[in-house]
Amino acid sequence: TAATPSAQNVRKADRETRAGLRLLQKGDVVQAEVHFGKAIEAVPSYPDAHVQLGNIKMSRKDFEGALREYRAAEDGYAEMGAALQEIRHQNYLSAQRKIVELQDSLAYLSSPQQANKTDEGTLQRQSRAIEQQIQQLQAIEPPDDKNALDPPAEIYFYIGNALFQLGSVDEAVQSWETCRERNPK
Repeated sequence: TAATPSAQNVRKADRETRAGLRLLQKGDVVQAEVHFGKAIEAVPSYPDAHVQLGNIKMSRKDFEGALREYRAAEDGYAEMGAALQEIRHQNYLSAQRKIVELQDSLAYLSSPQQANKTDEGTLQRQSRAIEQQIQQLQAIEPPDDKNALDPPAEIYFYIGNALFQLGSVDEAVQSWETCRERNPK
């Protein structure tokens, strides 16, 4: 097995992966891929970056490359489960703190003294923007401690998709069944 990555490298890999995800949301696949690569440089087994690289390869119809990335993610989840769980706990707690800050900002915008200083249209736009941020943060679910050391079910869905595209239908079905067993939803 590889040496356990330092906490600093794991945090760097997490930051780079989140930066890559933000770029993907904006449609900048090339720069997102760069950030996922930096995450893997920091921690070669960092599974979240491998999943995203696998998704990019699937979109490019590089099914063998996608399968390699998904398998690397599967191995990485098994290897790094505890470290990833700690990061997810920290990210969840950070999101909860940010929600409270945003709710305070929203309350301030609704206050009578602020209503007298700012026009109604501006207040409504600012309030909507804050409410959207709160909704996004509220969508972050608390980490699942009972399955912390197991790869998430979705990885088996992705592996199954890549196998199917490669013509390994029986293996794909087996992987999808594993996904369904781990997460019936």
